[in-house]
Amino acid sequence: MNEYNNMNQREGIWEIFDLDGHTKCRGSFTNDKRNGYWEHFWIKGELIWSGYYKDDVRQGYWEIRDSKSRLFEKEFYL
Repeated sequence: MNEYNNMNQREGIWEIFDLDGHTKCRGSFTNDKRNGYWEHFWIKGELIWSGYYKDDVRQGYWEIRDSKSRLFEKEFYL
């Protein structure tokens, strides 16, 4: 987790934390670009939104949640 490739680019699964040590987001990188499923969290750990990236671009359906992790909205990206 949280590794760099030989070109000093983020690679594989990453978990990114805020200054207080709470998980801010988690997902995977390929050649320093977000790829695959990603999750972003409220400060108390509840899911804010989740969806897929391809080469740092949002793809398909993304779910947005309120501060109590209730589904609030769905967005679709081409």
